[in-house]
Amino acid sequence: MFGAGRFAWRIACRAGARVKILSGRWRRVALPLRAPVRTARTTLTSRDVLFVELAGADGVDGVAEGEAGTCASCAGEPGEACGPGGAGSPPGGREPGGAREAGGGRCPCADEPGGATGRSEPVGRSRPLRGYGEGVAFETGWYLPETLGEDAAILPSLLDALVGREIAEPRQADALLRAVPGAENLPMARAAVEPAVWDLFAQAAGLPLAEYLATLPRGGDSTPGAAGVPGKTQHGSRGPCLRQRGGGDGPLSRIGRKTTRWPAVPKSAAGGVVVPLGTQADTLAAVAAATNAGYERVKLKISEPRDLCALRAIRASHPKLEVIADANGAFAERDFARILDELDSIGLACIEEPIAREPGEPREAFYGRLAAAQLRMATPICLDESWTNAADLALALAHAELRCFAVKMAKLGGIGPTLDFLDLAAERGIAVWMGGMFDSGISKAAHAALACHPANAFAGDISDTARYFAEDPCLPPFVLEAGRLPLVRPGLGWTVRPEVFGVS
Repeated sequence: MFGAGRFAWRIACRAGARVKILSGRWRRVALPLRAPVRTARTTLTSRDVLFVELAGADGVDGVAEGEAGTCASCAGEPGEACGPGGAGSPPGGREPGGAREAGGGRCPCADEPGGATGRSEPVGRSRPLRGYGEGVAFETGWYLPETLGEDAAILPSLLDALVGREIAEPRQADALLRAVPGAENLPMARAAVEPAVWDLFAQAAGLPLAEYLATLPRGGDSTPGAAGVPGKTQHGSRGPCLRQRGGGDGPLSRIGRKTTRWPAVPKSAAGGVVVPLGTQADTLAAVAAATNAGYERVKLKISEPRDLCALRAIRASHPKLEVIADANGAFAERDFARILDELDSIGLACIEEPIAREPGEPREAFYGRLAAAQLRMATPICLDESWTNAADLALALAHAELRCFAVKMAKLGGIGPTLDFLDLAAERGIAVWMGGMFDSGISKAAHAALACHPANAFAGDISDTARYFAEDPCLPPFVLEAGRLPLVRPGLGWTVRPEVFGVS
């Protein structure tokens, strides 16, 4: 079944075959945590996320001939297409033209002859595909202004913007989603949907997402390279960086840059974990357990100068380990100034958010204070919570001294805008690493693919689902091997369990 036919199919996909978005659905899911998680601002006992599934078909350029038996709109089995209980429908069926939770966007079968009867339309050699995304906003604004409820409210409209469309390349999804009224100011909602489109295209190409990203054409060249090798690169912008609605100027579009060639793409992504800060013995034991499991980076939350004793002990025991200290703005600026030399002597990968922004302080002024502190120390100051969207990021980048950022795809609106920033970071020599938001394997898989971009300096927040969650919503189970996440299956490489969407 595979052999030459499959090879020809992959080549055709890379030559520019489109993907049609056939249907979409979403579900809000509460994921119980194994134990309460205390952050700087709250304590979590469970984690609500939004799972998104897009059904699509590749090879839309040639849908005129071929096999009956698959619904062109829902990719369902014969007799199930789009009717009550049909493939892609919520429990109890889908109302034609309706966008609803677990049913998601409008099913185009309602508008196509034969669709409502369950009669299959010929789809030729096109293959049914399913792509996934995850909404990771929190229920309240304790971390970022955008909330899960806001994202859930706009998801049906975002799905409607995609369903029924033939998309030539995945970056088009960003513009379609931004055009939805209200979506421009909800990047995390867009980032719940947009990665599912990239998942579909990578699957259509038969490539893991990381490898697909590396083979993308650059600088307007429309010919992708061979598997694992970047396409021909023309220096210069490949489109506005962190674009605004309709492709207009984004907050970073005026910063000139070159697109980045990827080296050989690894088949796995390095994992990193957060280690609780307890007694020195307990902390060292937790770090040893992480390194024995193969993790290449640990992060510890610190809040006072005496916590540096634990950092020194870790460095003495693990001289080559990547160690990040996260202060969550706990230090007064005067106190932080007193420990700069001591921090530098430890040899941290970076220190995250050492001082806090004052109430009412303009972000530009706060970034100026961070830049002044960076001039006085060698350890990179990493920005995370202090930037919440692309506009904040542009303000921070105006300070050349700030050269380290934790990147969370949701804050930028998805994979495409994040790639723009990673290219910019690579050109400027800015160190980045992929952060986490107590997310499941769907979001982590996208971040793991982005972690293969050469701008990444440290291992990302990538760890087993079981480290935080009592149940794994993903298939296959999201498990690292010797501290690394294998990236070998086409697309994201993970799906959401059918029962999450109410399908047994």
